[in-house]
Amino acid sequence: MDDIHFVLTVPAIWDDTAKMFMREAAVDAGIKSDQLLIALEPEAASIYCQLMHLEANENKRFFLVGKEIGAKYMVIDLGGGTADITIHQLKEDGSLAELVPASGGSWGGTCIDKALNDFLTKVFGETVMKIFKTDPEYLEDYFEFWHRFEVKKRNFETKSNKNDGQNCSVIQDAVKKEFEGKCGVVVPNQAGLAVVKGAVYFGHQPDLITERVSRYTYGIQTWPAFNETKHDKSKRVVMADGPRCRDVFFKFVVKGDKIKPGDKKAYIFKYPGLKSDSFDCGVFISNEKNPKYVDDEGCAKLGTLHIPLDGVDRNADIEETLIFGDTELHVTACNCTNKMKYKVTFDLLSENINFS
Repeated sequence: MDDIHFVLTVPAIWDDTAKMFMREAAVDAGIKSDQLLIALEPEAASIYCQLMHLEANENKRFFLVGKEIGAKYMVIDLGGGTADITIHQLKEDGSLAELVPASGGSWGGTCIDKALNDFLTKVFGETVMKIFKTDPEYLEDYFEFWHRFEVKKRNFETKSNKNDGQNCSVIQDAVKKEFEGKCGVVVPNQAGLAVVKGAVYFGHQPDLITERVSRYTYGIQTWPAFNETKHDKSKRVVMADGPRCRDVFFKFVVKGDKIKPGDKKAYIFKYPGLKSDSFDCGVFISNEKNPKYVDDEGCAKLGTLHIPLDGVDRNADIEETLIFGDTELHVTACNCTNKMKYKVTFDLLSENINFS
């Protein structure tokens, strides 16, 4: 297993906690963390759409026409449980840039299963359906019933076409009608394999998507000089250098900003001058674009960067830097007087992140 790299695909609508759960489950199953890559299903499908001209069994007319630099396209991945959507733009080096965060909903093929189950419950009653589902005597029949229904869905027949579930002509016709005259609609011959094949490409070239849209606002806790016209009176505190406002959310990156792995954002702050031997920098994220305070609704604390101080540099300027990785946030602080540097790394998929 040491020479195998695993790519685990997840729906776009899953939050970071769900992704972390899947990663931990894979590790518990025996996959090493450094051999595991998490990919969003619509992103994998998007990569396949870029590279499907390499597939021998794909009709070349389905390939994204011309591959013009700057071309923008939407990928709609209609799966079993969810419908996932992403929008990408082709860059000069052949990589992809995310234009809006991947999104979607629980609108997949299992909705049809639920509709049939509701219909059967209406016909036979809840008691009969419960027995059919839970009684060991009928379990084999229960699973066989749903297996046959799944086969029927994959061979759904319309007046003029017969296609598998992923290539359902009813859905294709609806999408084409909606976008008629606005843009072209491309359907791969093997749409049902787009995600898994795209995941293989992504595993070989994980840097194919070089730019993403920030899902959160990132910042730190600051204590600026108190301003009666801007700050709440309840946040006013008196320090050695005068009144200040506590718990202000200073934004480094705003939700919706474009970021690349390795991007850095740095600002210099003046230490408030407290009589202490250290300076604690609280690092926060928010679901909102413009959080005012770190304890506002939608904010969550990632952790704290501890910066030791001595009597000489107690009033030194501190340069705070946020460095973005794929799933990690690196925070560094540099004492501008003695050039001492301190660093901490936060896991953005940690299950310990709790939004207020």
